[in-house]
Amino acid sequence: MLAEFVASHYLTSGALVRVLPGWQCPSLPLHLLTPTARKRAARVQAFIDWAHALLVRRLGPQLETR
Repeated sequence: MLAEFVASHYLTSGALVRVLPGWQCPSLPLHLLTPTARKRAARVQAFIDWAHALLVRRLGPQLETR
């Protein structure tokens, strides 16, 4: 079982085929805990921004943020 964002290229090319198209694995939460923005290092903020942009590109409307 692969995450859709990992397998999407292979599904599109036909290298992989869904065998149970009506079934989906339940989503799992992803949490990132950091100090408050005032005490956060610039490199930590840069990572947060990069990870968020990557997830938005890969997951799009499936992504929930708080």
